[in-house]
Formats: sequence, C-alpha cells, structure tokens
Amino acid sequence: MCYTITRWRKWNAAYTKGWKRSMSEKVIMLGNEAIARGAYEAGVKVSAAYPGTPSTEISENLVKYKDSLYCEWSPNEKVATEVAIGASVAGVRAMSCMKHVGFNVAADPTYTVSYMGVNGGLVIVVADDPGLYSSQNEQDTRMVARAAQLPVIEPSDSSEAKEFIKVAYDLNILKGLSSYKEWNRRSEEIGRMIGGFINTVNGTNSDADNTATQQQKSSRYGNSRYKRH
Repeated sequence: MCYTITRWRKWNAAYTKGWKRSMSEKVIMLGNEAIARGAYEAGVKVSAAYPGTPSTEISENLVKYKDSLYCEWSPNEKVATEVAIGASVAGVRAMSCMKHVGFNVAADPTYTVSYMGVNGGLVIVVADDPGLYSSQNEQDTRMVARAAQLPVIEPSDSSEAKEFIKVAYDLNILKGLSSYKEWNRRSEEIGRMIGGFINTVNGTNSDADNTATQQQKSSRYGNSRYKRH
C-alpha cells in the first residue's frame, strides 16, 4: 500500500488518550487504515470480516470507532457477507471485508444480492494480492465482479481508498438491473461519476487534465499490476 496524507476531523478520544486534532492537521495512513476511516466518515454502522492478509488491518482499524458502529470477525467470508447484507436490507450502511480468495467463499450471497438489491448501502471490500506475497494464488476480483454484474471501484493510492469508499455508498446501482445491457449503461454512468470525482480529488478542472492524470497512474500501477516482480 502507498503512503499518503489525509485529513481527519478528530481522532477517537479513547484511541488517542484524549488528543484532538483539527481538520488542518495532516496524518499519514496506510491504505487499510484509510479505508477504515472512509467507512467511518461514510456512516457505516455494521462491518463484518474474516481475517486474511492483506485485508486484516481494515477491521483492526475500524474498532477505533466502536462507539459509532458494530464490527465483528465472522466464522468465514460467506457469513461476513451475509451479516453485511442483512444489515443493509434492514436499512443501514454495511460493509464486509476479505481477501481475494475469500471472495470465492462469499460467492453465493454475493451473486444473490446483485439482483436482489439492498435498502441501505452495501460495499464488499476485497483485497487482491498481486505477486503472491501472502496468498496461494493470484486472482483478479474485477473478473469475478463482472460475472456477478457488480461494479468495482479500484483506488490507486491511500487517499483515493478513503474517498472512494464514500463514493461507493453514494452509488445507487443495485436497483433496476434487469439486463446485461442495462448493467453496461450503469457502468458507463458510474465511470463518468468517478471521473468527475477524481477531478475534484486531484484538483483538476478539465477532462483533458483528468485523462492525462489517469494515463500517468495507469502507467505506474495498472500495466504491471498482475506481473511477478
């Protein structure tokens, strides 16, 4: 994960022993910590996960906000996803976290919820492991999500990880997906929405500037993502 600088409204008093930080103060975060912070800022109320590197630290950082949300380790990834789906059907924003091979275990409820829909927001965080640093195999979650007809938001650094979690909960894409053609149309809409958001994050104002920025990131991250090093 890349290091980046993000802003915090204030730190949890119990975690920081009473310290408070203003919005002008900057904090260095790893990607998993940034995802946890983004989920908290997005208003997530239920998080369920099964531990597995490189996703474990997301839930370990979420417990800092235990006064504002419920967080649990589940028996496996399928149960974690079902807990999150149940919470989202009840009307609250929920999240499940796992590594890429665990996403296979969660396939049953994932494929079902893609056509069932939810009432509150639902995000499934899947941590891929290019290079097999802590896994038995490589897997491209984007291909699995395509089969399930679910969109994938893929941040390229920690700052985007924090902000894209909030974007994911603002996307209303699990309703009215009656055909693959409709899913493709929604995917294009999501792409335009995320492109505009990237403009805001990067401080660019034109589509040309955004395209150049994304091409630069693609050359740095995307082209070599699933190559051995």
